[in-house]
Amino acid sequence: SGTYSLKTTNRTANWHGPSLDLTGVLQKEVVYEVTGYVKLMGTPTATTNFKITMEQKKFGASTSWTTVAQASVKDTEWVKLSGEYSYDEDLDTLLLYIESENAADAYYIDSVTIKGMGLDTAAGGSIEQDLPALSDVYADYFTIGAAVEPEQLTKPESELLKKHYNVIVAENVMKPVSIQPQEGNFNWAGADQIVKFARENSMGVRYHTLVWHQQCSDWFFLDEDGKDMTQETDLTKRAANKELLLKRLEQHITAIVERYKDQVKYWDVVNEVIDPAEPDGMRRSKWYQISGTDYIETAFRTARRVGGPDIKLYINDFSTTDPTKRDLLYNFVKELLEKGVPIDGVGHQAHVDVEAPSVAALSASIKLFAGLGLDNQLTEMDVSVYTNDQTSYQTVPQELIVRQGHRYRELFAGLKELKDYISNVTFWGIADNHSWLHNRPIPRRDAPFAFDQEFKAKPAYWGMVDPEKLPILTQKLNVFMGKKTIDGVEETAWKTAPWIRMAMGDQQARFKVAWDQRLIYVFVDVPDTTVDKGDQIAVFIDQNNDKTATVQKDDRQIVLARNGKRARGATYRVQEYDGGYRLEASISTQEFSFDQEIGFDLRITDAAREREPVVISWNDLTHSQNRDTSKYGVLQLKREMKLIEALPGTPVIDAEYDPIWVQAKTITTETVVQGTAQATALVRTLWDEDYLYVWADVTDPLLNKDGTEPHEQDSMEFFIDENNARNITYEADDAQYRVNFDNLQTFGSNGPDDRFQSATRITADGYIVEAAIPFKTIKGEAGVVIGFDTQINDADASGRRQNVVTWYDPIGNDYRDTSYFGCLLLSAGNEAE
Repeated sequence: SGTYSLKTTNRTANWHGPSLDLTGVLQKEVVYEVTGYVKLMGTPTATTNFKITMEQKKFGASTSWTTVAQASVKDTEWVKLSGEYSYDEDLDTLLLYIESENAADAYYIDSVTIKGMGLDTAAGGSIEQDLPALSDVYADYFTIGAAVEPEQLTKPESELLKKHYNVIVAENVMKPVSIQPQEGNFNWAGADQIVKFARENSMGVRYHTLVWHQQCSDWFFLDEDGKDMTQETDLTKRAANKELLLKRLEQHITAIVERYKDQVKYWDVVNEVIDPAEPDGMRRSKWYQISGTDYIETAFRTARRVGGPDIKLYINDFSTTDPTKRDLLYNFVKELLEKGVPIDGVGHQAHVDVEAPSVAALSASIKLFAGLGLDNQLTEMDVSVYTNDQTSYQTVPQELIVRQGHRYRELFAGLKELKDYISNVTFWGIADNHSWLHNRPIPRRDAPFAFDQEFKAKPAYWGMVDPEKLPILTQKLNVFMGKKTIDGVEETAWKTAPWIRMAMGDQQARFKVAWDQRLIYVFVDVPDTTVDKGDQIAVFIDQNNDKTATVQKDDRQIVLARNGKRARGATYRVQEYDGGYRLEASISTQEFSFDQEIGFDLRITDAAREREPVVISWNDLTHSQNRDTSKYGVLQLKREMKLIEALPGTPVIDAEYDPIWVQAKTITTETVVQGTAQATALVRTLWDEDYLYVWADVTDPLLNKDGTEPHEQDSMEFFIDENNARNITYEADDAQYRVNFDNLQTFGSNGPDDRFQSATRITADGYIVEAAIPFKTIKGEAGVVIGFDTQINDADASGRRQNVVTWYDPIGNDYRDTSYFGCLLLSAGNEAE
């Protein structure tokens, strides 16, 4: 628009371009729409790519670049570039510039605009004074904390903070770069304000953090000549630099702890020192590059010396539910304790989402560290509504908010069970108006806390305080086709399905569901020590899943009595056992088909107390299924589960076809996930007490391992779910193993296992992979059913993966989701010889 534009010529590098300094102009945690137009001065010989780039540098950190928008330009017409940008931490540099991939390009720039999208985080409204305070509700379990910025202490959210929380922590102003931006120049203002607020309101304080590799001033790592210590090669100078760094660290910690030791009880001494990608598990921060792990010991010993025995010292990290990282942290902490390093506890950041990690994984990690005699604290908790980096909402759907409420219920029910191991749960914010998760990693709004941006209680709050007040969450369950024998016995066919657990208070039960064309099968296990006339299981089916507030003609309601009383439209059997009963039933329905969804609920009544029966339901927690189908859950009808037997036997892992493999059952990879089935494999399995063994004979005439990513290379992958729980995320018993045709081993999220063995051999038409996969949480035993799948990665001549073929999973999610694994039965058949 207008008459003039900015002419850009004589560039000598493709990243050169006119820049605009936006430092101090844009606000953090605000989404901006950035738009600009470009036009080439001459017709290009080939298409070129233009980008709007933001150059940003955080205090004490290195420079990074974000591509805001890009477009291909192939002629001399004006081309629009448009995208969204935001940042979430204080910056000392922020530049916008427009570049092209060809340094010789000469071009015009015009009509550059930057427009805020109305996402400033100011909130309004008053708090709800009549709600039970979170700190009171959890007084018998652990303290409840929140992260704050100093400016929030004079804003309306301070009233919310004072009502519900009894511990506070600084979100940023106690980090090294904020406290000591230049050597000897301490900035106490923000930290003092937080400590003063806590004292005036009878709150505890957590200090975060004495040492971190981020938000740490560069001067720490410069030698006396101002040079970067990490670049020094002279051994004598390196030793002197290490001594200087540790001296600076000791002075830094001494000043802070001396100032706050009487007001701060809990201290994050070091933060995020573990990196599973490194051979020894230690993050290659500048601290580590210069001093090894000595900086960690120095930090803890200095804090104890200055602060005395009454302050509590923590090592803090994220993803402590990941088994690999958890174990690396555990072994490191154990080693430090054996050296006499004064560590009182482990801080689990607990940045979780509405799906993962599981409560079981969190519990396992907390109990593991408690076994060392350590306290545990959840130090930065939030529950993102997102489970990936792609989905984006500016207004989070209410369905997700409700789902989050049930996730809070699940998490805090589990945490209450761990009260003997946990002293504090701190949220990384007060309410949804302010969170580091906003616009991370893409422009979007998150809602991670118990209170919304108007400070009103969300379902997440009620999930913590009174789960019976939660709105109904429609749970969905994949169920697989397959006929069942109705005898009250869990036959092998049932073992392919996971147990679905139900609970209300101390009453628990579990069930499984399957289907056939005109039948729904249920298998229910009810712990109930007393047999009473009113004990029963009610099954509710909404065949067209229309979820109405009244019962329709297509809806089925079947009552299955513990005493075996006849039920119309159902065949069932009851088997009593010491402490409860199991019930198996088939229920007649209309004809169903693959991928159909039907409404379903299950309600169990324990009539031990005639006037006050205990009732638990799977989905409708109001137990109103008889008159209202809108609160039913949903069954998603899937194709028949693949089940193959694995015979007992122990082969030699050498990629040679031993006679022991002859009797092993064979499966074929034939489910095409990507491309075609140009590469296929015949796979055999055996087992013993310690291992599952796999033989894969791969037909692939073109072998290539040029891809930089292991999954792009010609390779076989094996997936294991030892408890066949079929979760949508990996747990401790789950594993992914990958072996390429040249015997390069790589592993999934649960990391490498030294016990895993493999051998490969190239054949005339492909390659052989023979592997021994260690059992991690079980012992091999006849009758056990485990989740299992295998996958071929098939690369073309250029080194790009073109084809992906599995045994069972049709969508290619095996690497993160166990719900689409097939099943292996560890058979008691004749041992292979």
